[in-house]
Amino acid sequence: MFKKILLIALAVNLAFAVGGIDKVNTLAQDIESALFGVSIIAITIAFGIAGYRMAILKQQWTEVLPVVIGGVVIGSASSLAALLVG
Repeated sequence: MFKKILLIALAVNLAFAVGGIDKVNTLAQDIESALFGVSIIAITIAFGIAGYRMAILKQQWTEVLPVVIGGVVIGSASSLAALLVG
């Protein structure tokens, strides 16, 4: 008798859990989409700053390389996280 009650209780809990997982997945996808948009903006700004420094301020590639690397790391963070999480 106890096993039947426990089985019914677990089945009800699993049914409620399925709805919660869908909401969490939707929220995670929304956050991923927002971060992807921000990453595109970050890379664009980094390359714009690097281009400005090279064209106007006559800086060398080695002087603007940290800006480019930082932009690429920030920009690729959301894509790398999506690959790692699955």
